[in-house]
Amino acid sequence: MEIDDGDDFTKKMEALKASFAAKLPDRLSEIEHSLGSLKSEPTAENIERRLTQILNFSHKLTGSGGTFGFADVSKKSAVVEERCEALLQEATAFRASYIDELDGLVRALETSIQNILIQGRS
Repeated sequence: MEIDDGDDFTKKMEALKASFAAKLPDRLSEIEHSLGSLKSEPTAENIERRLTQILNFSHKLTGSGGTFGFADVSKKSAVVEERCEALLQEATAFRASYIDELDGLVRALETSIQNILIQGRS
């Protein structure tokens, strides 16, 4: 009897992919929580802390999304990540419009995640 290691690997990857997809709402919630805190307390210290958190959460989604074949999630989270990096490096004062911009980027990421969850149920 021959064992097909490729088939076993494929099954394990599919299980990991499904597990990752199931955790996407939690990952989004982490980003939304940090964004909410940024909105409610836009002090210099909190801005830096929350932008760094959003950047880190987005960075993880960018890499993991790509690994598991969720290109759109990876792409949208990369945009969030890049915007946070740019905002952290800007020497100018942080503006409320930046929060609105980030919120729009996070909403686009949310749409991608919802599409994955809908497809997973089909």
